[in-house]
Amino acid sequence: MKSAGYYRRRASKLLLGNYRNLVIAEILKWGITISVTTFFAFFLKLTSFAKFFAFLQYEGVSISYSILAKIYEILFLFSCLATMGMYFLDAGMLYTVYRVFRQERVQIGDLLYGFWRGVAWKVLKISLIAATVEFIANVPNRLIRIFRFFFALGAPTVAVFMFALLVTGVFALIVRFLYWLLFGLAMYVLIDQPHLGALGCMRESMRLLRGRRLRYIWLEISFLGWYFLALLTFGVGLLWIEPYHRCAVFAFYEDLKLEKQEKAAYKNKKFFI
Repeated sequence: MKSAGYYRRRASKLLLGNYRNLVIAEILKWGITISVTTFFAFFLKLTSFAKFFAFLQYEGVSISYSILAKIYEILFLFSCLATMGMYFLDAGMLYTVYRVFRQERVQIGDLLYGFWRGVAWKVLKISLIAATVEFIANVPNRLIRIFRFFFALGAPTVAVFMFALLVTGVFALIVRFLYWLLFGLAMYVLIDQPHLGALGCMRESMRLLRGRRLRYIWLEISFLGWYFLALLTFGVGLLWIEPYHRCAVFAFYEDLKLEKQEKAAYKNKKFFI
């Protein structure tokens, strides 16, 4: 296997002359994401406060409260749908980078790839599995926070509470890290092999990364400096760094795929001999 530096250099060459469309696509993706999430967060909070005051203050409360409750439920439903839409946009951004990696002509419409009928359900399934794992990993930490909210704690108990928060936080990080080591390439597999199902993409990710996980970790670590620079630019640098990072991972994925194919061909040849 080649070094992390090789994949970064290859990504740089492929992105040369293609950054304009990718940066525009990133701006559109983040613009839509921030606008939609801010919109629903604001109105959900507003409706929640309105429900509270209606419950406390007004006569004929049952009518006004029930109307506000329905509005809140509708807004919550649409916010969930909007969150799913973010999954599709992220898949579309990954597909846009993939077209650059394949040296194909990029169009802004590629950002909508995740919404395509043949791909949307698979994108949603992979994303929801990841979100479910993250939710379960965070359950112990959230239960401890809920316990702290309802019960007053003395000084010794506070120390235990902080330690429990630390332990459950580390547990959540470990679970996320292990999931990423197994299925971190699932979405890349889907973009490259859309004929596979969601679970098939996850199995393929496991197969490709078997024996190469340290290389994958090192590739990701090699981008930490770039992400630190992005923080210094208040996130603006991500518009360039995200496509660069994803293109390098595609190069790594391509090498893994070829390596596994060569090994399989060699085994078949040896078997027939």
